[in-house]
Amino acid sequence: MQQQPHDSTPPGRNSLDREFSELCQKEQVHQKRVAARAPLSVPAGWTEKRLRRLFNHYNQRFWGGRLPSYSVRLVSDKSISWVGECKRADRCISINHTFQSPAEIRSTLLHEMCHAAASRLGHGHEFWEQVESLLHQHAPFRLSRADGHYAEWVDNVVPRHCRLARKLWRVRVVEACKREYEKHVKRVKASGHKLEIQVITSADILQDFREVASQMSWSRARCAVGIRNGLTDDNGRALTPYGRRVLKQARGVFDYERREFLRTEQFHKFLESNQGKTIPLDQVPARIRAWVRALAKSHKR
Repeated sequence: MQQQPHDSTPPGRNSLDREFSELCQKEQVHQKRVAARAPLSVPAGWTEKRLRRLFNHYNQRFWGGRLPSYSVRLVSDKSISWVGECKRADRCISINHTFQSPAEIRSTLLHEMCHAAASRLGHGHEFWEQVESLLHQHAPFRLSRADGHYAEWVDNVVPRHCRLARKLWRVRVVEACKREYEKHVKRVKASGHKLEIQVITSADILQDFREVASQMSWSRARCAVGIRNGLTDDNGRALTPYGRRVLKQARGVFDYERREFLRTEQFHKFLESNQGKTIPLDQVPARIRAWVRALAKSHKR
């Protein structure tokens, strides 16, 4: 069952600008503290019992107690890249508290609670609606690259109706990625190396779909290729009209390549199972006969 955001009333323009300014000021204070502190070790005083109480407190304050009961685990592992994980089937949230400050641990917990409240997995529209609700309620939540999963550099990864989250995403994450890219370009030019810029066309994207047709289903390919090329969100939804047009073309290309792959697999399995045997034509499956005839015609051309 989908959990509705606590406050669905969109704020006015002045209210949105005021909330945006307040959040930006808080972020500046946080960045100064991060720059001044030493590398973090495991924060003292954090236990699973404390996180469980914090979960219950946030559930009552920001979701009105509508979230189901979850267990909260603490993980300390420097070898893994994620800082939080929500397993909805097991009703379990894991927090990797290595090198996280207390404020970051709270923000990570709220991030995973947004996953628990959303009706679908991933970082799609439902997840961002929960984030938007938290921001309007002034929750101790800070947007970071982890909130966008693989698409931190995509400007429109946040849905348009989540106005505050979209605005903050552009300022905090997308602009930071642009600054990092500009610094990288300067370093490359200073080293004397030639900077090669590759323009990705729709033909390149269609070729990506052809290459993965033998490896995965359409739903998985839509997400994998779509995220890599900035076409879709984490649930495979198109982000722009251009993305919708390319995905429509890609579906036809992918289906054709997928059918050819499955027919080839079926043909090879048939040959392996009847190796060394003389098989009458009428005993060969009709699908294989039709596919072999079509393949022979295409080679003649």
